[in-house]
Amino acid sequence: AVDKRGELIAAGGQFKEELVVTDIDLGEGVGEKVEAPVQEETAEMFGALVLGVRDYFRKSGFVRAVLGLSGGIDSSVSACIAVEALGRENVIGVSMPSKFSSGHSREDAERLAGNLGIFFVRCGIQDVVDSYHRTLEEPLEQIRSHFGARREEDDGVADENIQPRVRGNCLMDISNRLKELKILVLNTGNKTEVALGYCTLYGDMAGGIGAL
Repeated sequence: AVDKRGELIAAGGQFKEELVVTDIDLGEGVGEKVEAPVQEETAEMFGALVLGVRDYFRKSGFVRAVLGLSGGIDSSVSACIAVEALGRENVIGVSMPSKFSSGHSREDAERLAGNLGIFFVRCGIQDVVDSYHRTLEEPLEQIRSHFGARREEDDGVADENIQPRVRGNCLMDISNRLKELKILVLNTGNKTEVALGYCTLYGDMAGGIGAL
């Protein structure tokens, strides 16, 4: 609130509901000046993201969040936002290691879940990834043969992309199948990755909302 001079006479907290009462001299149109609250930049962003996630869940009818925990910074920050927005009892962390996942990353994911107090499950995806390769081997060879393509010219990035897509499918199935729990998948990709295309469509971009 400001008075006729444009001076700040009251201010509520950022990104939260608050009832603020202030007095003003009706004759003069002025009140007692107050100092503007100073919000630390990171705390301000965190508060905005928490409010956005909480509001989206409430308006969409979801109660719980599920997200993949890799042990990295993006999924860790996303998990912290989810806990603050929904409560630790409503957040599910899923570790989905493959043969390329380091022991360190697996331990970090479990430790994060323990620190936050969220429910944690581990789901190995290597068998699913291997089944993709077995299923696609013959069709791929038929396509190469028909068009005269060479196996050695295959793009190796395809192997890297299969893994996040398997993870995305696992998370989406948890959300879809456990209908009564009202679970929404949180996308853990960050804005820079999306802007640069350094992310996998239908993989780490899968989810109902991307807080980052």
